Amino acid sequence: MSKFVVLFSLLVLSFFSLADTCPHDPTLSCGAASTTVTIGEPLLGSAPREVKNLLGIHALLWGVQTDLYGNTPSRVLPQAVSILRDSGVGFIRYGGGVNEIDWRGCTGWVLERPKQQLVDWAEPMRCVFGLAEYEKLNDELGLALSWHIANVVGFEGKLNPVQDLAKDAGDRAILVKQLSGNRQRFWELGNELDRDTLKWSAEKIASRDLPVAASILKNDPDARIVVPLLEYKPDWIQNDNEHNRFLVRQHKKIASDFSLHLYYDNVPWGPSVANRLASVRNVAKIINAEGVPNPAIWITEHARPPPGTPKDPNWKQGWHQTGSQDAVVATADFLIGLSQIPMVQGAVWHGLRAGPWNFIDVSAGGALRNTRMSRLFGLMTPPFESQILATKTTSINEQGLPGGYAVRAAAFADRNSSKYVVWLVNRSAHAQPVRLSRASFGGASSLQVRQTDFSGAYDPSASLDSLPVLKQTLTPFNGTITVTLPKRSFVLLSIQPDRQNVTP
Repeated sequence: MSKFVVLFSLLVLSFFSLADTCPHDPTLSCGAASTTVTIGEPLLGSAPREVKNLLGIHALLWGVQTDLYGNTPSRVLPQAVSILRDSGVGFIRYGGGVNEIDWRGCTGWVLERPKQQLVDWAEPMRCVFGLAEYEKLNDELGLALSWHIANVVGFEGKLNPVQDLAKDAGDRAILVKQLSGNRQRFWELGNELDRDTLKWSAEKIASRDLPVAASILKNDPDARIVVPLLEYKPDWIQNDNEHNRFLVRQHKKIASDFSLHLYYDNVPWGPSVANRLASVRNVAKIINAEGVPNPAIWITEHARPPPGTPKDPNWKQGWHQTGSQDAVVATADFLIGLSQIPMVQGAVWHGLRAGPWNFIDVSAGGALRNTRMSRLFGLMTPPFESQILATKTTSINEQGLPGGYAVRAAAFADRNSSKYVVWLVNRSAHAQPVRLSRASFGGASSLQVRQTDFSGAYDPSASLDSLPVLKQTLTPFNGTITVTLPKRSFVLLSIQPDRQNVTP
């Protein structure tokens, strides 16, 4: 988010008309007497997807340079790099003050960079975590994507002539191409232009961002342009679907990538996960209807927000809920659901250090520590090159749970379909037995199943190796095995045939 005080406009509840119950999700149904996960073949209707790109992170420059730098002004602390590497972060979105910042102030000798008024809630600051420092972090982590946001507004709260911004964007694209090496380069066209203080119409957005996109592509023809769309209906937009449809049509000659920001699971800014996934499917339907070739949706911000709003006198007391076990469950639920939407190519958790949201914790003494969220990402990191399998969850219904379902799951296989990983989330306050069914399981007289439980008892200061692990050899009955999920947990299953008992 560009400013924490603008969250009130992100997820207004008027979008609840998109359905808040699981029967509207084609990969999830509820109300059954027992929970069953049916694992099918590789998910169709999408380009090949890197599962690790669901594990992206948003890095606001001021949060990084304030909290994750040591005595050097040009390098993220090695401990922060180690935490990010261990968590399996798939890519990093470089953000912060994008609608206000002059990127040239993020280049050159660090101590000579000018201070800029990047946000209205802080004094002018120097851009220390600049373009070279960002790409250096990408190098250290071995990441394949370089992700940037183009300024289509102006500097320090002023609206600049679009021709000047287009030239600036083209010059920046040249530098980014030089710094990023072989990484694939993505450019989002602005940040939340349709909300906050701007509240631009689709027509104004297109008039400002198309010249900027053209300049980027002129100087870097291999860059991928990303068009932000609405994921809710603001009061000042007459029809959010038509807003999106106009932007898709105006950009489809130059862009097949689109972005959304989605917050979930805490009122008033966070509708249910089921609601937010319905929003993604609705946008995908619009994009498909417009005939965009090889379309992709990127969730470039997502997280569980704190309860309430900044106007509440005790608002900060709820900040811990953005990274609690309930947040782990909500985020896992959301990512599992995204994996089953073919058009979604990646997602970015907000954020590395971003006010209420912190992927890395900082102690009072300045020591860096893992969080429940960084540990969740580490556990979800694919252990092999994965293909996403079509997965249908039939869950029991539990009153009081938003959406009505207790369990959601997604399955992945290696390229030979000989090893499987299953992500499962149990949102219930009770342990849940789950039957997993796949036709190929019937070809093995027994399966080796390793179950790792991430529940509320886990202390993230301990390594993932300390999580409870249950190893079983299970005999499939009609291609079905049964496991039990702890309450309020994320569970990782690793499944492979018992090689000593494979039926030829």
